[in-house]
Amino acid sequence: MSSEASKCLYEYTTKAFEEIVKEFTEIDIAKSDSFIISSPSVLSVVVGTAGIGVDGRILLTTTFEDAKNMACYMNFGDPVEDEDEIFAYFAEFANMYCGRATTYMNDKFGARAVWISPPAIFAAGDLKVISPNLVTQKAYYKADFGSFIVDVGVIDSEDSGFGF
Repeated sequence: MSSEASKCLYEYTTKAFEEIVKEFTEIDIAKSDSFIISSPSVLSVVVGTAGIGVDGRILLTTTFEDAKNMACYMNFGDPVEDEDEIFAYFAEFANMYCGRATTYMNDKFGARAVWISPPAIFAAGDLKVISPNLVTQKAYYKADFGSFIVDVGVIDSEDSGFGF
């Protein structure tokens, strides 16, 4: 990633992801070695980003079962069985950590420096989200309750227009 802002977005996104996971699960989660999510049901939630050198997206990928596990944590330990509710919890989880990352960015670079879009969920048996015009950086996380890939991608631009 070429700019200070895009580097900060990756760092703040992974920091916020780890914090939100801990708040729901009371488990410290750390980055792991890279892996491939292989499942008959893969979910990805995408949140768009716009602002100071961070035009792009944040993508969270996991399996349906791992999203269901996270939904259970978010639902105070009560299982969530309805597919639409699991999608809603997964989208809200992404919205929470992306929102926190945006808050960190705005605290560093100034109010309203970065915005996010509402989350959108994609579900498929063999899901690949390809963003050919973005420079991406991924963080991989494994825990007893699931495996997650956080992928931050921004338009590769040396000049964001904001001097970063």
